[in-house]
Amino acid sequence: MTYKWNSAEAKSYADAFSSLICNEFFNQQSSIGGKEILGISEIKQLNMLVIKNLYDKWQEENRRLKSPFFDYEEPEVKEALATLMNTLSRNISVKKDAFQNLLSKATYDTIQLALKPEEYFENQLRNLPDFKLSERWIQDNGKYFLINKHILDALSQKLGNNEVFANKAIEWLEEILANERVEDGNDLISDFNKIHPLPFGERNGKASFFEEIMSQPTAVREKVALKPTEEEPAIASYVAKEKVTPQEPAPAKRPSSEPIRLNDRHEGTALTLNERIIAENTKSLLDIHQKKKISSLKEGISFNQRFLFIRNLFGGDQDAFTQSLEALETFPNYEEAKKHIEKNISNHYKWNEYSHETEEFYAHLERKFA
Repeated sequence: MTYKWNSAEAKSYADAFSSLICNEFFNQQSSIGGKEILGISEIKQLNMLVIKNLYDKWQEENRRLKSPFFDYEEPEVKEALATLMNTLSRNISVKKDAFQNLLSKATYDTIQLALKPEEYFENQLRNLPDFKLSERWIQDNGKYFLINKHILDALSQKLGNNEVFANKAIEWLEEILANERVEDGNDLISDFNKIHPLPFGERNGKASFFEEIMSQPTAVREKVALKPTEEEPAIASYVAKEKVTPQEPAPAKRPSSEPIRLNDRHEGTALTLNERIIAENTKSLLDIHQKKKISSLKEGISFNQRFLFIRNLFGGDQDAFTQSLEALETFPNYEEAKKHIEKNISNHYKWNEYSHETEEFYAHLERKFA
């Protein structure tokens, strides 16, 4: 589906989306820290813009501390101020209401960046500190963009080592967008749609998501066996095998007027130092979280995961998903629980053993019996 930008609908959607995510996260926690923000959703660009908006607030507070009565350029003062701000940055703690506003803005910004990058970057330039664009600003902010970052790179090339006022930078932006292709943001927007349905998709001759769902015949499913049944011969252990994909011919080049798809643009390109640091930090934090032992299977499943498990592993049957978790809690170890899945669940719902959801479900089960 192709998504069409609508500012009012994007604002309403951002509020609803942030409320959904925050209600899930703050159900058991009173505040959120910096490391947790990096994994607040499965949409990495969204997470990075939450961090960027938090960084902007941090810089704004730094500027607010300055006054006309003291010399903030004196080396001792500058050093003390830098120490204070760095200490604050390592002690991020945001309550639900404040974070929900931050997340709502970042959601709106991410959708705008994907569908209307010209408006997003123009707004950024109109709100520059001191109304001036500098190379320092581009370096500090560029690392937060995983899509359409080439627009900032083009601005950097025009800027060189100079500083220009915002109106000149906006003129450059218009020139760049007239000659540069923007990345197709529909892949990114589809990730939002998987978590919470979007209100502004275009038909383009195709049925809507709701029409497609309602037109499909409803399958009558038997209830899953919830309690351990009589032991059957041992089933071979679950082994994730590498799938072999046939070689396909290289795709033909697109005409210059066609938007670049996000995946196509980044395919085969080397990561910058900042991107590697962000990717490594995000991966290590998520790894630690995903391997931590849990006391209950209901613990540690994000809203995104629950949605994907129910849809792709339990045929959309939320009751079957909940009852299956309860049944798996009764087993003494991972091996017995796994046998129950293979005998009563995976075959019934025709799980694809190579799918991402299947691997995640088994990994989550391992955390319970770790």
